[in-house]
Amino acid sequence: MKLDRIKLRELRRAKKMTGIGLAKAVGISNVTLSKIENGTQAMSNRLLLRVAKALGVEPSAICVDQPADSAALTARIHEILPQLGESERAEVLGLAARLLEHRLRAAPPASGNKPNKEGEAGTKRHSR
Repeated sequence: MKLDRIKLRELRRAKKMTGIGLAKAVGISNVTLSKIENGTQAMSNRLLLRVAKALGVEPSAICVDQPADSAALTARIHEILPQLGESERAEVLGLAARLLEHRLRAAPPASGNKPNKEGEAGTKRHSR
């Protein structure tokens, strides 16, 4: 999944969250969040999941696009959830969460980005 930094900023503002508030909620510095929103630092998939959760949205809501098969799967899950019992709903949601985590781990990191001290993808640094 590729972050849409404009959607991220718009959603954060729509939720009336400051950059500092969101950064604290997901465990990163406000400087790091600012760099992510400005496009000078990449965001790891793990952080993307934490940010989406803090904003109360699906990860796809802050991504550039969602693969068609994921969109179809999401639509189907939402269609059948009301028909299931509580334990079945929990099982389906657990399976969907594991599938998403698997896809995020399998996704290649943003090119040229290495983890920074906060464990997230950072900007590429060149030595002189």
